[in-house]
Amino acid sequence: MYRRLVAITVVILAGLVGLCLLGLHSLSLHAEGLRGRRLAEFAAVAEQIRADVKRKLDDFVRTEQARPYTDYQYYYVPMAANEEAALVRSPIGDRLDNGLAYGYFRIDPDGTIITPYVPLDAPDIADPEVRRYIQDDLQRRLRETLRGSDTFAFAPMRPAPPVSTDPTDLYERARPRPATPGLDAQPPAEAPTASKAAPKGSSRAEYRIGSLEETQQVQVVRQDRRMFEQNVMNRATRGDFPGGLMSQGGMGDEQTAAQRPSSYRYDEGVTMGRDPAGRAVGGSAQGTVDQRGRAALPGRQTQPVQAEYETGGLPPQQARPAGPQREVAERPGEPSATVSVRIEPFVPVSVPPADAAPFGYDVYLVRHVQIEQDHFVQGFRLNQEHLLAEVRDSADRLVRAGMDYRIAADEAALDGHVTHTAILDFGFGSLALGLLELDPGRLGRELAALRHGYLGVMALVSTATLLALGALWHNVRAQVVLARKKDDFISAVSHELRTPLTSIRMYTEMLEKGWVRTEDKRDEYYGHMRHETERLSRLIENVLDFSRIQRGRKQYRFRLGDVNACIRQAVTMMQPCARQAGFEIAADLAEVPSFSFDPDAVVQIVVNLLDNAIKYARQAADRTLHVRSRYEGPWVTIEIEDHGPGIPRRQRGRVFDAFYRVGDEACRETTGTGLGLALVKRFAQAHGGSVQILAARPRGAVLRVRLAARQPA
Repeated sequence: MYRRLVAITVVILAGLVGLCLLGLHSLSLHAEGLRGRRLAEFAAVAEQIRADVKRKLDDFVRTEQARPYTDYQYYYVPMAANEEAALVRSPIGDRLDNGLAYGYFRIDPDGTIITPYVPLDAPDIADPEVRRYIQDDLQRRLRETLRGSDTFAFAPMRPAPPVSTDPTDLYERARPRPATPGLDAQPPAEAPTASKAAPKGSSRAEYRIGSLEETQQVQVVRQDRRMFEQNVMNRATRGDFPGGLMSQGGMGDEQTAAQRPSSYRYDEGVTMGRDPAGRAVGGSAQGTVDQRGRAALPGRQTQPVQAEYETGGLPPQQARPAGPQREVAERPGEPSATVSVRIEPFVPVSVPPADAAPFGYDVYLVRHVQIEQDHFVQGFRLNQEHLLAEVRDSADRLVRAGMDYRIAADEAALDGHVTHTAILDFGFGSLALGLLELDPGRLGRELAALRHGYLGVMALVSTATLLALGALWHNVRAQVVLARKKDDFISAVSHELRTPLTSIRMYTEMLEKGWVRTEDKRDEYYGHMRHETERLSRLIENVLDFSRIQRGRKQYRFRLGDVNACIRQAVTMMQPCARQAGFEIAADLAEVPSFSFDPDAVVQIVVNLLDNAIKYARQAADRTLHVRSRYEGPWVTIEIEDHGPGIPRRQRGRVFDAFYRVGDEACRETTGTGLGLALVKRFAQAHGGSVQILAARPRGAVLRVRLAARQPA
């Protein structure tokens, strides 16, 4: 049995240890999952910020790409139905700052700088900010950067696409097209890519914002030649200062104006374009400006032709209402009535140094414009502070609860406690966006609470398991002990039954065969037979009473009576047995008032106590057994005192257990079943009392029984 119990215990403990280890591993995985989920939230916020910034930048690039090339001039001639065109002020000439764009400009191949901020007849630049921007930033820095640039080399004229003569087809291609869908309608240019290793507990990724590459397309515009001559070839609309403030050296110093195929010779009031052979490629564009600021510009007496856009939106000042295509009067040998305007996408140009700029250098977005043989570049400086403000605006709106952010030009400038570093790569520069946890210890506290809860549960489970195993072992051991006691009980009962039966049988045979000669002997033998019979009766009664008590079927008959009478009856019953064993019973019974008790139970209590004293005090020098009774308030006390060896203190609590007997069973000399004192305890408890063992003087034991002196209800 113990082997099986050991095996079961080992299996249960191994399962408990495995459960604890598995729980700790699961807790570790859960902690990693929580950290990963939080990092994923930061990465999702960074992606949302990237998408929002890209949407803004896409809208800005689309707007600037669709801006007409004439907006970069101080004056321009809009498309008009009458023959007399008015000079209109540029819509972007009011201020340098225009959102993400700062300071629009145009640079011709000869180095002339044209801006929408300075009129033609201005003797000087009054605005110091405009003067500083044109002279310092454009003339000294940007123009030097563009000098000799392969990107903006003025190539020969690209062939223009053929013009359809179908009015319907021309209208369909010329009408404005919807803007390119935003980020939500198209996949991102490039998914965030993790780069350099991030510190433990944090993450890092690069987010590509390719607005310049994705949003722009080459635009090819068909425009009436008169409008081209009036806006590009006419000096009044250019607003340049040849030889003055705005012209300080061309894109290539080694090439003169006369040698440049796309340059123009500017006479007073006349603008004429010529090819390398000296042939005129444009008509006279001489005109005067009246007191109202309008210019009367001569030209051919033909109706203007509607502008045709191959790609991009149609600028309002160059578009005509949809309608039938008007006829174009062309004479043999003359140039076409329309010109092809090719507008390239913006490309970034970095001009260092600029310590105050977030990128550490200025970024100019420049596009190449080609109109037949004429080439020039247009653009503006990117307002990096406004771009930084747009990033902050997106971050302010999109960061979630418990998050904060920092923005720096370089990743090294961020705080070391950044949880997720997002490198916003714009193609022309990058910003480091650091997302921070406002409460860095929150996740640790949650994990600690979870860990403590788990450890508490596991401690409870482990305690319950160990208690269950302890109870199992205790019960098994108790069952083993009980089985052993039952075996001892069966052996003792067999011996207790065999001894009196043998005596009765012996005396019966002696009387039956007439071996007894005298009456005294005959009476003595009869007395022995009666004594053994009573002994058998007590043994059987004890066994039956214990069985009834164990099954809960013992019934007590309480009635009012004299307890001393029951004690005397028991003494009388045990007197022959005591005398046969050489003992005398001395009764000292005090006056006890009547109370309710079970007479049979009281008699059996006294008999069992006297029988126990006779068995264990056989070697006593003083062979007197004292029986006492007294009344102590609500209690009635019955004491049996002997002068035998006594009961060891460590065994006094166990002698009232069923089947327990003092001494070793292997060398036991006393008889008994181990039920007598167990029944005494149960009978006393049934009367609301108790039983205890005291030491007698000078030696021996006193067994004291206390019964509650109850009155009948």
